[in-house]
Amino acid sequence: MVSVLMGAIASALLPGCRADPRVLSEESRSEILAWSGVRAHRGTATAGSDMYLLTVRPGAPLPTTSRPSTERRCIRARAFLPGPDHDARVFYLVDGGLHAQERRGTGVGAVQPLAGLDGKLTITDLLALGNHKDKVELLALVRKNGQETDHLWLIEIRANRIVGAKPAGDLPAFHSKEAFFARFHVPRCKHKDHRCVAAVPTSGKRSLIVEEPRRGQPGRPVSGFDTLAGNDIAGVKDAAWVPGESDELYLAIGCRARAP
Repeated sequence: MVSVLMGAIASALLPGCRADPRVLSEESRSEILAWSGVRAHRGTATAGSDMYLLTVRPGAPLPTTSRPSTERRCIRARAFLPGPDHDARVFYLVDGGLHAQERRGTGVGAVQPLAGLDGKLTITDLLALGNHKDKVELLALVRKNGQETDHLWLIEIRANRIVGAKPAGDLPAFHSKEAFFARFHVPRCKHKDHRCVAAVPTSGKRSLIVEEPRRGQPGRPVSGFDTLAGNDIAGVKDAAWVPGESDELYLAIGCRARAP
């Protein structure tokens, strides 16, 4: 009996031992939210308000108007995430579910809901993409059965359907920033944890677009957006890189019109 007890104590004291290896610590969760850019890098628009995507390039002439148009329709979305290089879509978080919009070149398709999400699950935020070349995997915050606390889940998408959704647990990729960016792609960062953009609130309820040379380093204003941030584009909700080699950015602009 004594030997069993001593063995249990020794196991508890061994470095790296956890009561339940499937459970992510609150400290690790906080770090992941910071690495993905959803904890403190959101703009001024109220969460849940309608948005449309504005495509801009630093240093290039800005659009003559920043308002919604036929090509930039308002979408009733809380958040967005551009898909990976092999999937020319943008994913939106709408009413706790996923929607997708084809955005290839100058062509913009309709926003379509993705079927297959368990009715007991509610998605609350979109964090990152799995680094896969043959499938689409989203890292998201999810609540189950109306619970008040959300958890990290992995959601797999094929065509217009969600084919898998499971708790992420405590993946090895969550144990360090290097491991996280090796396993996941954050569209708010250009490459791994380099050149991470953010919409940072300023005075007057406006947002300044800044770029961190590496995630966690001090941000600096992105050249060419000072006029944009001080003119009529006030409700910037979020920013992310357009997939590909160009330096184009998606800005999620809040709009007052009721989205479809």
